[in-house]
Amino acid sequence: MTNRIFIGQNGNSYQIRVSKAGYDVTTVTDPTQLAFYETLSGLVPFEQGLVTVGSGATVSVTLTGTYTYYPFIVLRNNLNQVPGNWYYARLTLSTKSLTFKNNYSASMVIKYCVFRELDW
Repeated sequence: MTNRIFIGQNGNSYQIRVSKAGYDVTTVTDPTQLAFYETLSGLVPFEQGLVTVGSGATVSVTLTGTYTYYPFIVLRNNLNQVPGNWYYARLTLSTKSLTFKNNYSASMVIKYCVFRELDW
């Protein structure tokens, strides 16, 4: 069995690393063999935008990226409401159509951020 997780001091630096399946985290020299490591950048939106949706209305936008899996999508509206009963978005992967539904009694502006799937 290979060592997959390392948290601690390695020489003069502290590290937190998780290797991909089949790689020993203590001997990896190529970052592509790691699923997570201490200098890995945080999530950066691949696509983002603003959409205004009237009360009781539905609005769709077409995403431009190519996705083989459903991406992670974050929503926020100008009324500081959490997505759920008041508003939500649904992605149809085959058409890349992101559809927003507003069930609230007022118009709202929704910001969306789409994150590409991670390469494991």
